[in-house]
Amino acid sequence: MNITVTLDKATLATVIEQVTGIDEDGDEYEIGGRTIGDAVAGQITARLIKETAYYGRLRDEVAQIRKEAIQDAVRPLIEKALAGPIPQTNLYGERTGKSLTILELVVEEIATLLGAKSDRYRSDSPTLLQQTIKTEVQKAMQAEITGAVQSVRDALAGQVGDQLRQHAVEAVETALRGSIKTS
Repeated sequence: MNITVTLDKATLATVIEQVTGIDEDGDEYEIGGRTIGDAVAGQITARLIKETAYYGRLRDEVAQIRKEAIQDAVRPLIEKALAGPIPQTNLYGERTGKSLTILELVVEEIATLLGAKSDRYRSDSPTLLQQTIKTEVQKAMQAEITGAVQSVRDALAGQVGDQLRQHAVEAVETALRGSIKTS
């Protein structure tokens, strides 16, 4: 899309119209002048809105640029907040006197979580750490036992198969001997 503007003895700042408004008392007051630049910008905007394919692409590009600009502006603030100490507060937002870094907060939360009971309604329930260890040991034992049972099953199947095969051979030999004697 090409838009060409040619001005003789005029600039984009040349006022072409006075803009007025009406205040709450009904009195008219001057807002300012509408310039050639304002008119050109209005026509460009109107044309962009009509051409929806181009407008959508332009809108998306502007949104992406805006997003990147906001991220660039906010990133240092977030990094500063994460690196520095965070004051601890009570439920009313009043400082409790101690400040912790994010790392200290994470370590504190892990310690609390590992010591927490797995069932908060039963006082004799194991801690989350104890419950997790128990579950993982059960999984490991289950895998070991399953493997041992499978190897014993395979060995027995091999022995039983050999015995059945031997009995089948003997039965066939006996049957063949019996049929040879009778013929």
